[in-house]
Amino acid sequence: MRSTIKNLLLATIILSINACKCKSDKKQNGAVYVYSFEKANPATTADSKKMITQYMGIANPHELTVSGDENIAYYVDDADLNITFEQDLNTGNFEFSKITRAYLDNDALKLPSEQEAQKIAQDFLKSNGIAVKNNAEIRLVHSGGIRSQSIVNGRQAGPIIDKVRTLTYGRVIDGMPVIGVGSKIIVQVGDKGQVLALTRKWRELELTSKKEVNAEEMISLKEAEELAKRQIATEFGANASFEITGSQKSYYDGNGNILQPVWAFNTVVKLSGQDRNIQPIKYLCIIPMLKNSPEPIKLTTVDPKAKDMIRDIRSDSIRTNVKDTVGKE
Repeated sequence: MRSTIKNLLLATIILSINACKCKSDKKQNGAVYVYSFEKANPATTADSKKMITQYMGIANPHELTVSGDENIAYYVDDADLNITFEQDLNTGNFEFSKITRAYLDNDALKLPSEQEAQKIAQDFLKSNGIAVKNNAEIRLVHSGGIRSQSIVNGRQAGPIIDKVRTLTYGRVIDGMPVIGVGSKIIVQVGDKGQVLALTRKWRELELTSKKEVNAEEMISLKEAEELAKRQIATEFGANASFEITGSQKSYYDGNGNILQPVWAFNTVVKLSGQDRNIQPIKYLCIIPMLKNSPEPIKLTTVDPKAKDMIRDIRSDSIRTNVKDTVGKE
């Protein structure tokens, strides 16, 4: 049961990363649509190696490992396991990090302000040709970071030191937030404005594919609530109690071929039996809005970069608190 709970928490965390702090578009008439993503040109490991040189300054990276099933290329530096790069060769989505332990142990760091970090992030995306095409779709979800705190003389806590500014961007389509493992950009800015890490999971929409969903094709809010109750009972056990604290129409990007509308329910789940001592769990329950969903929603997909992020959805906004193994903000 505890293993199941862990996986569910990870799924909940992942779904929330891409949501944004935005109010509904007043011009929206309640219509929802299904979109297809633009077809991406498949990348190669040679492309990935060029990106490693471009973004990480590694002149001659060694060969990358490619997973057979998912076609994802991985790079880990021989000298430091904290220096990593990976790219989905199917979509071009990629991420890198050069935040080393030695960097985090350095107390003589000069970080930009929050506003300066945002400008640095935007300039970095533009100068490298990886900014999104439609600025109206992107929103800053959260500005947080990594902090550390030492223990002085083994007794008292030392000062809290900011190490990295973390900027998380999400997507808005038709005035509704996009949730799921896709449609997110995370930029981590460090000492003297250096971009130390980047996650870019963003594919452009094929706007000509936009297709309105008819009312008879949709699951109503009441029907979705019943399905949410069944899903929670299945995932957490029939004896678990829960409360639905909010609901919202959203879009879902699961790194598949389409963007589809969903119902998102913010719930608080209380466990019973041997797990009753576990604190109530905030669980984002996702129900497809279409009766015949064109693509399955994979709620238990695990994104390693999302393990330490916890979300909270509201009808008007979604807040994301970022937690790091070194410290928290």
